[in-house]
Amino acid sequence: MTESTTTAAAGIGHALADAIGTGSGGRELRQALARLESGGRQLDWIHLGKCDIAMRDLIAIVRDSGLTPPRTGHLGDWSDIDAGRSGLLDYNRTICGVLGVGSPLLFDTTSTETTALDAGDTIYLPGSVVDRGVAHQLPLLVHTADGLRSADRTKSWFSPFVMVDADGDRKLLSQYHRERNARLGLAPDYVSSRMVAGADRLRTLLDTALLATEGNSRGKVLLGSLFAGLVGTDGAPRDGEVLFDGPGYRVGAELLTRQELVERLLLPFVVINDEQARQRHLDGPTPTVVPMLSNLFLTMLMAQLRTHVADPTVAVDGIDAHLHWGAIGMAGFPPRKRGYFEGGEYPRRLRPFFDHAAAHAGTAATLFIVAPSVVFTLLPRRSQGTDVELVAQLCGQVRDATKEVTNADRAAEAVQRVVEDWYARHGEELSHFYRSQFNGKRTISGQTPPPTDPEVVVGEEFLDLTCRQASLIVGAMQDLNKA
Repeated sequence: MTESTTTAAAGIGHALADAIGTGSGGRELRQALARLESGGRQLDWIHLGKCDIAMRDLIAIVRDSGLTPPRTGHLGDWSDIDAGRSGLLDYNRTICGVLGVGSPLLFDTTSTETTALDAGDTIYLPGSVVDRGVAHQLPLLVHTADGLRSADRTKSWFSPFVMVDADGDRKLLSQYHRERNARLGLAPDYVSSRMVAGADRLRTLLDTALLATEGNSRGKVLLGSLFAGLVGTDGAPRDGEVLFDGPGYRVGAELLTRQELVERLLLPFVVINDEQARQRHLDGPTPTVVPMLSNLFLTMLMAQLRTHVADPTVAVDGIDAHLHWGAIGMAGFPPRKRGYFEGGEYPRRLRPFFDHAAAHAGTAATLFIVAPSVVFTLLPRRSQGTDVELVAQLCGQVRDATKEVTNADRAAEAVQRVVEDWYARHGEELSHFYRSQFNGKRTISGQTPPPTDPEVVVGEEFLDLTCRQASLIVGAMQDLNKA
């Protein structure tokens, strides 16, 4: 990592503030930077979906920064995404491949989807392979008291401990998907690999986070926010929660020291990435109860482990800035849909952990920059010429209708009117594929023909939009297509 990249990690916040100027979000970003630089806070944040930064400026700033902002997708078959035929999830390809402003980093401690798609990861479908929108379930295996058995697909299973019988070749589900995805152009990396690569640092951060809960008046609430339940190493959910009990932690029926709990938390990551640990699991160990890390905890670790830079071991010069391309769950498309960062609840719950990590683990004050991935679903495909023309018209009309509107609420109303009027006149002329990206579903159906040319057209009219305007358009399009 070069010195210029280190400086960029600290300076990208100021570059974004300069680009926003006096527009919406500019003052809030400058105030956040001031609090961090003065030492008043160890964590602050900004949501670019609420900011008046032109898409062309945002793209240019990220490209020039030398950073590698994570686009955190999930474990699964990324073949359709890589080919540009997955519909909604194609924004992964646009961000990481077409525009080169993000790096695919997949959470691989997820849960397999049920057959009824009523539990587990129903977005990336880790228990299946997906071809042109059609999911084909994999032959999954799980450990039981009687040895390996076929997984009951009416239930969801914790993916790190699930296996696949690939024509007699039994391997971990994560290993199966990694081998397939390694052949793709996007070639994603995996969160567990980053965790294991920085295992010593990770142990320190985990220990610090647990320690922060022990001496806090809200310790039980803080501790509960770090975990999303318990699971066995057979992949099945377990009842109970993690509780601090005197000198140790109660995990199911066990009492663990803090150090033992840290090692237990590392187990899923180690099983996925360490050959010896993997073999011990394949041989069928006695089931052990493991706490599942919450999205809150994992999100915090993504920033503290500095997944936004090429070399996270280099010391930070000034404040750190973690730009994160969030999906609909995390970033949403404000104000129509609040992602879990938009309301401020995540930063409020995260701050005690960042404060403690700064004091005891030497982490830098962090600006968390949430960037909404879903704005790139507005981009049409080159092979669908009518879409290209109509979307350019829409973006131009939104730009012109809000050019002189400084009030955020009135601007949102103006965008809504423009989109509704445009859609009433041209909605039926849009391709079914384009409209399918706004119907709230994971991907296109097997009956929806993908475009013959997957390349998106990044038109000047789209680049003229602010990130806030693009987010408003997505919200209006979601309303119209779900209806």
